[in-house]
Amino acid sequence: MGHRWDILIDATPLQSEHRLRGVGTYTRELTRALVALAPDRITCLASTVGRQWLPDEVAAHATFGWRAHRPAQAYWLYNEFFLHTALRRGHPRVFHAPDFNGVAIHPHTATVVTLHDVMPLDDPPGQGFSARLSQWRWQVYYRHRLPRAHHVITLSEAVRDAAVARLGLPADRVTVVPPGVGARFSPAEQGRGRFAVHRPYLLFVGGGAPNKNLDRVLAAVARLDRRQPWSLVVAGAWRPGRLEAAQAHARVLGLADRVEFLGPVPDADLPGLYANAMMLVFPSLDEGFGLPPLEAMASGVAVVTSHRPPLSTVGQGAALLVDPESVDELARALARLCRNPGWRRELGRRGPAHVRPFSWAQAARDTLAIYDRAGSSAHG
Repeated sequence: MGHRWDILIDATPLQSEHRLRGVGTYTRELTRALVALAPDRITCLASTVGRQWLPDEVAAHATFGWRAHRPAQAYWLYNEFFLHTALRRGHPRVFHAPDFNGVAIHPHTATVVTLHDVMPLDDPPGQGFSARLSQWRWQVYYRHRLPRAHHVITLSEAVRDAAVARLGLPADRVTVVPPGVGARFSPAEQGRGRFAVHRPYLLFVGGGAPNKNLDRVLAAVARLDRRQPWSLVVAGAWRPGRLEAAQAHARVLGLADRVEFLGPVPDADLPGLYANAMMLVFPSLDEGFGLPPLEAMASGVAVVTSHRPPLSTVGQGAALLVDPESVDELARALARLCRNPGWRRELGRRGPAHVRPFSWAQAARDTLAIYDRAGSSAHG
């Protein structure tokens, strides 16, 4: 049976709320780089719902089908139908699922999956139907779908080690392909854009997911010298209810006039948001990789991040590493950088050279090599 498509990439994370998170950045930038590298080989699977969110390069290489994103409880059912319909229709040699929602196994296709992290395995049991359904879906993903994939990509050694140790995946079927950082993140953006006229600010990127550690960040920021005209800018997507809780916590700490919750920031404003910050505060408890420190360092901005891998691996030598569970240590690090602009500038100066090896073009080349290896093993 002939194959109409060579490589099919699920681009639907760009059409849901995932477009506002790290998964969306990864899918968008990697797909753009793959299209530039091998335009005749790449087809992007997209939905007619949310078509306006697709970058032009992705839309130009897309095949479309209908798939909604709501209601969430039934999403997995019609997503399964959507994916399998596309695989039967196009018979791709390789299918790449860049997030957990899109993992589909088909007998005539080699499936490559990007595993971003294993954090849901450690989530406490939730209450109610939706929570139980979500737990069940995660178990299906981790225990049944990933072991059947022909190859698994992780963004860091930390996640690769967890995939082998905790999920029992064969080490020779899991490869680390670090993400890149776009050239638009640059010190040249300092003094540009709407954030150039903002009062001095510390930047937190990540919204309110528990692993982002915002409660401790707020507690540490509350200890800073309030005689100085700084603020904390919080950028990122929020789930229902969590924003209100974070705002209440800020008020309790006396930070109501010092913390600004932006929500998702338009993509065009992100370079200026980073480059005009005093520093990025990113002491996550756990990450699959952690793109914001990479983007901040590329922008020439000082970074305070976690001493746990993979953040410690990314930031070693160019960021200030702290224990993410110690409010005292985080507060001391922030106070040190606030008082010492020379040290902030020194850390910022190190950043661009430090992140130079992280390239989306290289990530695309490495990923394409995995596609070819998986396709050969599956069809050979």
